Amino acid sequence: MTAFYKGIFLVAFPLAFAGSGLLAPVIRLYTAGRLPPAEQIAPVMLLFFVAALLATPWGLVVRVRELAWLNALITIAQLGFAAVADFWLIQVFGLWGAVAAVGLTTALTLALTFVALRAFDRATLSIPRGYAARCLVAASPYLLLLPFAITRLPARMLLLLALPATVLTTAAWGYLIRRLGLLSEREVPLLHQSRHAPVRLALRYLASEK
Repeated sequence: MTAFYKGIFLVAFPLAFAGSGLLAPVIRLYTAGRLPPAEQIAPVMLLFFVAALLATPWGLVVRVRELAWLNALITIAQLGFAAVADFWLIQVFGLWGAVAAVGLTTALTLALTFVALRAFDRATLSIPRGYAARCLVAASPYLLLLPFAITRLPARMLLLLALPATVLTTAAWGYLIRRLGLLSEREVPLLHQSRHAPVRLALRYLASEK
């Protein structure tokens, strides 16, 4: 399960940071500024989606341990909680109530999933916290994109600034991946056994000898 979490952390942090900075401007450009609420809630919903990725290894455990019955109970709990939360929070807080309901349901899902993992698959439940910290550091250049989420620039200026900034922060992310050894053979040995051309090309430039 460690390998699954390494892949999640490698993708989750840049997705969360870059998405938080660029999603609102992209929506603003696409809708010509006609949907301000969407610009506000989309980055928050993206963060909930990224957090939910932490529960994805549970699907593998369900298949291997034949725990479909337990997964069904968790799903029923999710649906019931989401229905009640939506019914109450939307009436009280409107659109942001719906957003809060999604966040609370995501938190419940993660809590139930990790309780189930500890109960039924404790032996393989190993979260590589050190690797996660290095992935966080590697993705930190994307934090420089966050000002785009809170400033309203003309479309032309936004493109002139955001595109080069995205390219530069992505290059910095790739450099830090290599510098921190996140794709080294020691960290991801199975990936280095792949014979797929795109994987080999990525490893050629991003994998260090650490």
